[in-house]
Amino acid sequence: MARLLTKRRKEFGSVWIPSTPLPHMLQLDALRAFAVLAVLISHFCPTTSKFFTFTKIIDLGGLGVRLFFVLSGFLIT
Repeated sequence: MARLLTKRRKEFGSVWIPSTPLPHMLQLDALRAFAVLAVLISHFCPTTSKFFTFTKIIDLGGLGVRLFFVLSGFLIT
């Protein structure tokens, strides 16, 4: 194991080999757009509409924020 690590250090300058980047996933962009749209709807929906009560029942803004944070965590790691 030690010989393998020293060989990698000589070849790459470090022990860790850089991984190949993931291809761009359009599905994640669509989920991110849904998350932003959900937050915007919950912020700008008039309080007198029936849609306002629907957004409050399912907590559309909180759902959008949580979805955005999950996507961010996935893309960072």
